[in-house]
Amino acid sequence: MLASTDVVFGVALLGLAVHTWLVRKNGQAKERTRKAPGDKAGAALGAYFVIGMALLVTDVTSLVLYVPALKDIALAKGIPAEAKLAIAAIPFFAVVAPVIIPTLMATIAPKTSDRVLKPFGVWVDGHSKVIGLVIELVFGIVLVAKGTGKLLHW
Repeated sequence: MLASTDVVFGVALLGLAVHTWLVRKNGQAKERTRKAPGDKAGAALGAYFVIGMALLVTDVTSLVLYVPALKDIALAKGIPAEAKLAIAAIPFFAVVAPVIIPTLMATIAPKTSDRVLKPFGVWVDGHSKVIGLVIELVFGIVLVAKGTGKLLHW
């Protein structure tokens, strides 16, 4: 039954890849003119963080990547609970890093963050379709192969 979870989540990611290929468009890939989060006062920066976290919690791709990782960590034998918790923190921080890192950068060094994050944001906007496709295809194939192997006792 648990191997089927990998297959289901892998197929979901492959379905998202098809959707990305057929429907999703790249961003505008032009210079951003709106202000960066670092240009705002404290309360607005906190609002950016809360909105970013809410978007991640409801982001299907993040959830489909995170749940199988948690399943594997929970089922690992011979590992103490404290170690499992520490290991589970790795995919958690990988998922929330796109929210936490820019927020910290904008809080600590707003001018530097503008210089770094604006060009990076333009690049991500211009390549968002390819980025999504690569993530969805690679992890989808890995999960389907892993789950199928377990189901067929390979």
